[in-house]
This record gives sequence, structure tokens and C-alpha cells, in this order.
Amino acid sequence: MRDETEGKDAENHIYEWAVKVLDEELSRVLADRRESWHEFREEFGYENLPYVETEEFRKIVSKETTVDLGGHMKNERMAILKYFVSRAERPELKHKRLWMWLYQYLQTHGNDYITQHLSGDMGSGKTDFAIFEARLWKLNHPDGEILSNIESFEQATTVLNQDELDEWIEENPDTDYFFVFDEANKHASGTGDSSAVEDQLYPLVTFIRKNDGNLVIIGHNPKDIHKWVRELCDFVHKTGLKTAKFYNSVGENGEPEGHFKTLRNIPQTSYDYDTNEVSDWSWADDKVQVCIGTNKEGERCSTPLRFDYDEEIEYFCDTHHNQSEPHPDVPAEELEETPYAPTDGSDDDRGEPVLSEDEEENVDGQTTQAGDRPEETPEEVRSSDTDEENPTQTADADNEQDTYTIENIPSEGWKMIYEKSRMVADDIDDWDMVEKILNDRELSDLKRMMD
Repeated sequence: MRDETEGKDAENHIYEWAVKVLDEELSRVLADRRESWHEFREEFGYENLPYVETEEFRKIVSKETTVDLGGHMKNERMAILKYFVSRAERPELKHKRLWMWLYQYLQTHGNDYITQHLSGDMGSGKTDFAIFEARLWKLNHPDGEILSNIESFEQATTVLNQDELDEWIEENPDTDYFFVFDEANKHASGTGDSSAVEDQLYPLVTFIRKNDGNLVIIGHNPKDIHKWVRELCDFVHKTGLKTAKFYNSVGENGEPEGHFKTLRNIPQTSYDYDTNEVSDWSWADDKVQVCIGTNKEGERCSTPLRFDYDEEIEYFCDTHHNQSEPHPDVPAEELEETPYAPTDGSDDDRGEPVLSEDEEENVDGQTTQAGDRPEETPEEVRSSDTDEENPTQTADADNEQDTYTIENIPSEGWKMIYEKSRMVADDIDDWDMVEKILNDRELSDLKRMMD
């Protein structure tokens, strides 16, 4: 408390005698005398002398504290007695220790990274503080790169949309980076239309975290950022131009939780940017992934799927994970490069003729009867003979189907299937059904259990 009263800084508005003078009327008199002194002291030639160093102030406070001290001793008010015998720490020493803490907080190595949601009222210096943090991070990572959607941020690489950010990360997999994402209240809102957040920001944040990237998301209040993203971030609230409070997270009600540090006397950043810039950002043209299944009304589901960037992509939500075919209205281009992409034998190719077993199409597009086929070359004959003598490759596929059956699934495997589908052993007819329930990664885990 003494540091807060006598070891004052610019953000502290508590009078120095707040604890020493407990008489309310006398405290008001001192406050009036102080204001008058600072208003007229130049006329008396004492412009550099603060009121607390005047003889009048010292006599009043000395008398008051001496009279009260006996009562405090008698009543064993240890907190006040400790206050009287302690000494206030000089602000410059206190702030130096706080800056050393922030320097260590930003000193990321190995699997450590910064994922931070920074908020505050308009004009509280949020952007300046985020850039100040980027500057401190750069001191520890001279070969690292600062990225930002703030175009006027001269010391940063500008990325104005998610495609540019994804491209930079893919092209620089071994480069440490610190991404300052400004004006998140407009681009990542936790209220209103949050489809861009659900489809793109959440997986982007997890992707940055897993690739040792550092991220500061700037908004106006704790609810600016969608709750999925808030779960992954430290929360920092700028309470003023020179103060900031650090919290572990933001609760369901949008209130910060787990306060662990307060910083004061925060200086301006030495990096260059335009404080009046309204930063821009746009999401990728394509959404990450939405469910391609069919709901109970017979329409396409389109529920956004929640998964990390580097996880295996799933195409059906939890409700429709047992479905094996996409809804008929899913466009063919959306299914490209997926297990459900149209094949040569699909309905998309119904207009093409189907050749009989006695016909085949040669390179020139002409149909040839089976009897008109050219003789095999010596190389083709040798290849055919080798296949007949070594049929193991074909047999391996058949043996695998025989090895993995539902009768061989251990209890841990059934537990995995139940957690994914809420289906028990009596509900599963054959191994093919298991393959439809589990994705490739889960299926591989199950096979390792069975091996």
C-alpha cells in the first residue's frame, strides 16, 4: 500500500497521507491546502516545491500520526504499524522489475508461445502496447519476423488477409514469428455473425499455436473474441494509457478470471505506425470445412466442423458421422480432393459409353475387339509371369480383411467406438461398419491395439 501512496506514478491519484491521516475532516483540509498550494506556489517562488515537503504539511502529519500511533499499538493494528515503519519503493525500481517480468513473459523458447487477447477502451493504447510487446519479443528473437495487418507498421511484414498469412507460414516453416492482429472486434466478433470465427479464426489460432507462432488479438472488450478462441488465450486488459492487467482467461460471462500481474507506467513503443489507421482484414474465400451430411429434414447439414489445422479433416459432424455419402446438393468442386470426389463411374459421367468385356478403347479413342488385341511384348510376358509366381501383394489385402474383424476388437477399441458413435458391440455388424465410424487416424490406433 505504501508503494501505491508514497511511491507514486503518473496513474496513481491517491494522496500521500491517505493511510497516515485517518481523520476524514483533516484529510479534506489537507486536500484543499494541497490544491491551493499547487495553484499559487509559483507566485511565491516555490514552483518546484511539492506541498508534501512544506513545513506546514510535515507538522500536521507528524502530529496526527504521533497521536494515532499509540492507539494502533494498543489495539495491535499490525498492518498500519507495518505501514509506518516500512519504506516506499522508488517507482523507477518498481517499474524496472515489472519490465523484467514482461521481458521474461515474452521470452519464448521451444514449445512456449504467446497467445493473447488484448482489450481496452478506445484510446487506451491497445495497439501501441501490442506493438511494444512485439518489440520486446524481437529483442529475444532477432531472426524472427513480426507480422501484422497494420499497413503503417513499418517494422512488420504486412498480411491483409488469411490467404496471405497462410502462404507466409507455409513458405517460412522454420522462422519464428509474432502476429499482431488489430481491430479484431470487426473481424473476429464473438457476437452477431460468427461464422468466420468458427470456420477460420479458431483453426488458425490452433495452427499458429502448434507451429510455435505468437499471436496478439486486439479488441475492445472481452466479448469481442468468440468463446472458442478465448479458451486458448491469456487475457490482457488495458485499463489506461500506461496500465495493463494480465489474466489467465475470460469466463463464460465475459468477465476476466485469474488476475496474475498488473503493469504500470508503460512507455510508448519505439516502432513506427499510424495511430489513426483503421486496419483491414479479410478471410479466405473458401471456408475450412462444413458438414456434407444430410439432416433429418433431408437438407444439407452445413454445421461448421471444429478441428485443428494439422489434424485430419473430417467431413461429417458428430450428428451425421455414421453417414457415408454426401448430400446430393454438395457441389462437385467442394468434393474435389476428398474421399467423396466424383469418380469415372459416378453419376457425373452417365453420358459416356460403357465398354463390354470384349471391347477396349485404344490410345486413339477407337474401339478394339478382344480378338484384335496386339500380342504382348516380351517385357509384358515376363511381368505377367512374375505376378503369377509372387501373388503375395494381392494376398496381403485379402489377409488384412481376414485379420481385422469385429471379433478381435479389444475392450479399449470398443470404448473408442462407443465414444465416437455411442454404439456398442451388438450394434456393429461387420468390420466395414467400423471403418465407416472411425476416421483414418482412429482406425490406425485401433489396428495397433489389435496387432
